Amino acid sequence: MIKKHNWPTAMWDAINQRTATPFAWGSNDCCLFVAHVVDAMTNGRFVQQLSERYTDHASALRYIASQGGIGPAVSEYLGQASRIRPQRGDVVLWNGEEGETLGLCVGLELAAMGPAGVVFVPKSLTLETWTI
Repeated sequence: MIKKHNWPTAMWDAINQRTATPFAWGSNDCCLFVAHVVDAMTNGRFVQQLSERYTDHASALRYIASQGGIGPAVSEYLGQASRIRPQRGDVVLWNGEEGETLGLCVGLELAAMGPAGVVFVPKSLTLETWTI
């Protein structure tokens, strides 16, 4: 996967588009938020691919369970995760209030989907990293 030459701008534009969009399973959950940002940075098709896998809370939980968790589900698309310190633009797994949550490293913080829109949490919460 190759990042666009203007990927930092594309990353922030995609994050800002979701700043005040509430969490919604199947349309604006943590996985689709990250997919939206990665697609913007790379011309990927992750949103389309995930939208074919689940559409609501129940089907999302079934999909995650069928993959063995969020981490293995992400690895299906992005390859093996590592425990290296994430760099800006990398996809990360961390423990949020509801359990395992995907986010994106934006520097010293992680951007992730919260109940009312994008939230920023310390990068030190990272459990696994997928390099983009």
